[in-house]
Amino acid sequence: MRKLLVPTDFSECAENALDYALFLAQKTNAEIKLLSAYHIPSSGSATIVVNIQEDMRKETEEELTTLINKKKIAYPKVKIVAETDFNVPVNSILRHTENFEYDMVVIGTTGASGIKEIFLGSTTSNIVDKVKIPILAVPHNSDFKSINSVLMACSLESIKSVDSMNFLKLFATTLNLEVKFFNVYKDDDEELESRLAKKKESLKIIFDSFKYDIELIQSNDIENAVLEAVGKNQLLSVVTRERKFFDKMFHPSMSKKLAKHSKSPLLILHE
Repeated sequence: MRKLLVPTDFSECAENALDYALFLAQKTNAEIKLLSAYHIPSSGSATIVVNIQEDMRKETEEELTTLINKKKIAYPKVKIVAETDFNVPVNSILRHTENFEYDMVVIGTTGASGIKEIFLGSTTSNIVDKVKIPILAVPHNSDFKSINSVLMACSLESIKSVDSMNFLKLFATTLNLEVKFFNVYKDDDEELESRLAKKKESLKIIFDSFKYDIELIQSNDIENAVLEAVGKNQLLSVVTRERKFFDKMFHPSMSKKLAKHSKSPLLILHE
């Protein structure tokens, strides 16, 4: 990884996401773009709006400088570039990922409610559907030092997205994480063996000598089975290609169950 985009609103949650990004950057010699977008509704006279905008820009730049100086104490070798953007946050993120080359977006969430807002609200659905690079969503209480493995929740279909799997392998190797492919099948799945064989063959080609496990769980409730499988020290990863599974995972009805795993970061990969 060479460059990470880290949006911030200067909250504790956003700072925790920055810590994740700094840890990754230190491991990979990557650069961090720390982005803070600010926006005010167009109301009142143009002069007043311009004055407020300028005050917000100066205040935001000062906060970015203070935050960078603070993080440089622990990560002196990591290059952090700051940028302010007078824009709606989601539009700012999209503009940057479309016009500049980044390897990942690292963004903070606030547990179940934040996950729901990011992945189902206007901000998240736009980010997930339009940003075509990996997204690491970091809950407020998550500690990167405690993560020891990745749980890749996916179907038993053969791997179609080689790029996403190569990224997963790089990510896991960089952080020295174990990888487990978690597959849920229903009791009436008559093609289980053939589909599993195809999946193993696909993984063997991509992962080669990289060590990983495949776990099969029989359940008619895929979403609950996945949530029950997520351990306290695991990162959960999903691929947006599997829309049916992905949409159900972040449906509002799942928010209480997701709260139980609010410390588990989410790695969103794309087709």
